[in-house]
Amino acid sequence: MRIPRLAFGVLVAAAFMAPASGSAQTGSHIGPSNGAIFGGIAGIGAGIAGIVVAVAMVHNHRVLSGCIAGGPNGVELRTSDAKTWSLESAPADIKPGERVKVHGERVSHSKSGSGAQVFKVDKLIKDYGSCPR
Repeated sequence: MRIPRLAFGVLVAAAFMAPASGSAQTGSHIGPSNGAIFGGIAGIGAGIAGIVVAVAMVHNHRVLSGCIAGGPNGVELRTSDAKTWSLESAPADIKPGERVKVHGERVSHSKSGSGAQVFKVDKLIKDYGSCPR
């Protein structure tokens, strides 16, 4: 993922560019030093990067991918981590045996009658074709 690498790069650059402690200052200087200003900017940048990562993680919880199978209550999506989701409002073009990525939201954290969690589909993002056997 690019965002954590960017945040790491900003922090490393801040560490190498900060002035050494105990450096002598000549003349009268009013206000924060250049190192303090750069440190503040680096801190703000790291905070923004953290927020972006958090938003990206939350957004990914609204996307599921896996293989479609017929279930007792309609179509189900089986993910690579062996979870089964009962799909609510699934588009008609989603057929059993296809590998897909869908966008939507979890309806409830409790299990449905079929033993699958319920995921309400907003849209089909991508159809990858047949599921591997």
